[in-house]
Amino acid sequence: MPYRPDIDGLRAFAIAVVVLFHAGFDAVPGGFVGVDIFFVISGFLITGLIIERLRQGEFSFWEFYARRIRRIFPALFTLLPVVLLAGYFMLTPAEYQTLGASAAYSSAFLANVYFWLHTGYFDQGAETMPLLHLWSIGVEEQFYLIWPLSLVVVWRYVRLGQSATLAALTGVTLLLALLCVVWTGYDAKSAFYLPFTRLWEFTLGALLLALPAIRQPRVADGLSLLGLAAMGYAALAFNADLNYPGYYALLPCAGAAAVIASGERSIVGRLLSLGPNVLLGKISYSLYLWHWPLIVFYGYYFGLPPLTTTARVSLILAATAIALMSWRFIELPVRRRRGLPVRHVVYGTAGGVLVGCLALIVVSTAGFAGRIPEALRPLSSHEKMTATKCSERVAIPGLGKKGRRACVFGAPWSGNDRWAVLWGDSHAAHLAPLLDLPAKKQGISIIRWKGCAPFIDDRTLGRREHMSGGEYSTTCGKTRKVLLDFIRVNPNVKLVIIANAWPSYASRVYVADTPHEHLDDARALGLMEKGLAATLAEITSQNRSVLLVGDIPKPPFAVPDCLMQKALKLWRQPCSYDTHFLNRNSVFAFHRPTESILARLTSARHRIYYLDLMTSICGPEGCPLRVNNEVIYADDNHLRRDLSLDTRRKLVTLFHLGDALRSAIHEPPGSERAEAR
Repeated sequence: MPYRPDIDGLRAFAIAVVVLFHAGFDAVPGGFVGVDIFFVISGFLITGLIIERLRQGEFSFWEFYARRIRRIFPALFTLLPVVLLAGYFMLTPAEYQTLGASAAYSSAFLANVYFWLHTGYFDQGAETMPLLHLWSIGVEEQFYLIWPLSLVVVWRYVRLGQSATLAALTGVTLLLALLCVVWTGYDAKSAFYLPFTRLWEFTLGALLLALPAIRQPRVADGLSLLGLAAMGYAALAFNADLNYPGYYALLPCAGAAAVIASGERSIVGRLLSLGPNVLLGKISYSLYLWHWPLIVFYGYYFGLPPLTTTARVSLILAATAIALMSWRFIELPVRRRRGLPVRHVVYGTAGGVLVGCLALIVVSTAGFAGRIPEALRPLSSHEKMTATKCSERVAIPGLGKKGRRACVFGAPWSGNDRWAVLWGDSHAAHLAPLLDLPAKKQGISIIRWKGCAPFIDDRTLGRREHMSGGEYSTTCGKTRKVLLDFIRVNPNVKLVIIANAWPSYASRVYVADTPHEHLDDARALGLMEKGLAATLAEITSQNRSVLLVGDIPKPPFAVPDCLMQKALKLWRQPCSYDTHFLNRNSVFAFHRPTESILARLTSARHRIYYLDLMTSICGPEGCPLRVNNEVIYADDNHLRRDLSLDTRRKLVTLFHLGDALRSAIHEPPGSERAEAR
């Protein structure tokens, strides 16, 4: 294919919006669409390259993959060891182990699978994952595995004319796009990361090769301007709350296709072909690789504060400088090398295996956990500190899908007719190991019902998951109905315990279709109170008791990380927080708005009780981060679930959990049913 400078210019547009989005510029909230533009470009160029070689009768899989390896491997397999090296000095062992796992997947071009399994692209933790952006490299490489073979088979065995080829590609693209739209509505997270919902973007690029060239300059100019407007609108107007990709991805992809189809002589083509744009496009791959780890490690060093404009600009300039050097001294020399294609494939594969082995060493050593002082070893694994522990897994009719086994703790389930339900998010789950002790003593079997806060339903949205929107709301509405129906038909449920990370919803709850400028904390708090009151009314109308459990004091920092940072002398700004007590006044000020809601909804007459955990545990010195000389926090908001038995007993006493259970279930101390024999 003849070189088209406007394609490099289009790459410049794509990388510019991606980098501005990742740097946190509010003016480009939809910068993630740059990746879709890259996919359309790849589909166009790769298909053109393969078809050209097939026409010449010179296509070779060895040559094709050798070219891909020379293009992609050098910069990528330079980046991964550098990131792993930086991670050793900047990350805690648990964080480093996670980085190692993502690096291992990335070296096998499965980063998209890893991040699909482990996170959401727009989750709060996204800014702590240096290799998150490599998901798109995984998708592209997976396309390269299936597309060449598909084209070769069609070329050799199903020879099509131009019209038939155009019709076939149009049909395939429309079907794949429809699959993307439908699947996004079903599961937005997998639709975002997995290749089968992105294939249509590549085939759209391929489709352009079957279209006749546009020969009227005015038509080309108009189409190119429409394409630029579509891409620009998507980058400036889309945001992380959308169910993406879905039908939203049609706009930037159609825009990119329009610009490519218009040709380099169109008005936009000439603009994109300007020297600075072409240069930015040439370094776009290296810039894409290096910019995000730079932003993430900067955040680690400074404690993840919001980036200032100066910091954003400085990081972009630094990333651009690194990208220029990477392109000039790593990409170009390797790309220009010639030799047997088999040799390039073997060397490239060997390099990938070597980097993958380095990453696996990091994983197998738990991030080199041996460097952790003995006293801090229990804090080395966030996974262990937050692991779910159930006394039993029981199939309970009417509670979820058939065959689902619910988590039950407290008294043994078999033969017991005194049930309680623990309902809420992860802040309900971290109370389970504590509630287990008094529940066993009082003969109460507690069912753990995880998921949404009880005030989230089909009309109120909580923006928690990756671009969840209505999907999250609908799921919450369904699970809420399932549980309320279960409570209604099961008189053995005596008590519903509701616990959540209440303050976290104060700025994340809103009515569907509410404009962003109308969102505020006061309105969210009102929605929380209204929704919770409606749920409580449904429960108490069935003559059930409710125990509302307040939140635990929230530290402004991850407690184990702070202790690790001090002990390991990590390359970060020193953690200056007190790791023994939190300031009582600050804690109460932070929690007061939501705790006040719980207090207002309390009604002994309606059997609604409120347990104030903060008042229970916070003393004159402040709110303790350690009990029995054991750190009780797993991060910056969760209690550890692997605490020693003595510490759990102490926390049960401090929180008055036994008394709260007994009072809420309406049985006085010493009664025949109050204490299990």
